[in-house]
Amino acid sequence: TELSQKRVDRLLTDFQFRFGLSCELQGWLDYLQPEEDWSNARLNDFFQNNPRYFGGGVTVQHILVQNRDPGTGILLQEKERIAAAARLSEAQKRLLKDGSNFGEIAKLFSDDTRSAKDGGKFENVERFDQRMPTVICRAGWQLKDGEISGVVESQYGWHIVRRVEHVQRMFMLFTDATVPMVKTMMQRELQEDLLF
Repeated sequence: TELSQKRVDRLLTDFQFRFGLSCELQGWLDYLQPEEDWSNARLNDFFQNNPRYFGGGVTVQHILVQNRDPGTGILLQEKERIAAAARLSEAQKRLLKDGSNFGEIAKLFSDDTRSAKDGGKFENVERFDQRMPTVICRAGWQLKDGEISGVVESQYGWHIVRRVEHVQRMFMLFTDATVPMVKTMMQRELQEDLLF
């Protein structure tokens, strides 16, 4: 199909609407914390301190209570935010301390229609996974197996995250071939620390 200028403009507008802010934010993070010419010793230290990042993944469950419009990310009106906060509070009250009923509570309270039917479960979440908000990845990786986070907020709303388990799918060695991956992971972690 031939692209008309009108179609190109519509595609660009759609892209800017969906990804414009995240692209701009990533640009600022790249500027404030660029990839540096880190020494192999420093990269190796990062690798040794975070071996599970490389070849590992976590299974997490989450409950999302939307306090924002899912399409625009704009905060809901005060009355709707108060209702969302009440739902979040009710979900927290019903959660058992050991998290054994987390899946049931996710099915009842989560606004994430994609994962709620599976108890809010996401499998094989990598440390810097592009499939989901950074706060979920960060929380899932900071928790221990079975632990539940406090409330964290993303562009979609409030989340409660439970880490189910960590699985090391493969083991890696620090070699010249893995240095580019280690650099990328180290830069992402430094940028994330700066952002949070």
